[in-house]
Amino acid sequence: MTDTPITRQSDLVDLCARIADSPEIAFDTEFVSEDTFFPELCLVQIATRHEMATVDPQSVDITPFWELLISGRNTVVFHAGREELNFLLRSVGTVPRELFDVQIAAGFCSHEYPASYGALVGRFLGHKPMKGEQRTDWRRRPLTPAQINYALEDVRHLLPLYDRLQQLLRERGREQWLSDETTRWVQQVEAAVDRRDWRRVSGIGKLNSR
Repeated sequence: MTDTPITRQSDLVDLCARIADSPEIAFDTEFVSEDTFFPELCLVQIATRHEMATVDPQSVDITPFWELLISGRNTVVFHAGREELNFLLRSVGTVPRELFDVQIAAGFCSHEYPASYGALVGRFLGHKPMKGEQRTDWRRRPLTPAQINYALEDVRHLLPLYDRLQQLLRERGREQWLSDETTRWVQQVEAAVDRRDWRRVSGIGKLNSR
């Protein structure tokens, strides 16, 4: 783990090669959406069983990582990953084959939905994630060590959560429930991206039905 983001393309390629055979890859993003039509990707956080890293998409082309996620070699784990899927769809046009959203999974294991990442970590793992950078400017460079450490907290507990929720789903016979709901949810995300792209066409507001 490092508090310095990956800012060289060769380092990102090396990271993707190292984690390519990981059974699970967890990731999260930091983005800004207040003054842009599409959210602006500012940071990508990645975790496997053996390492964590952050990648600065302002300095490198993040496409090799997106391509790894859609290769079908890994289960991709995230929390409330709608925007993460949006970034994938707009970059490489598809989503990972095996997805596990801990927020959706937790909905089948408790009465709380939708639950925040911090609430899930506390409920299922007994930890309290670090706070303090929620309102930070993720576009400003260089990012501070405090920003990077905060961002890494968003992926630090994803795979332990995945393990615990998988166990509970198996015990309760609800794995198929999650699979069906994930399929339905992905279809909704894909349809929403299509609608947003259509509305972005220049002059679309001036079109009439004729």
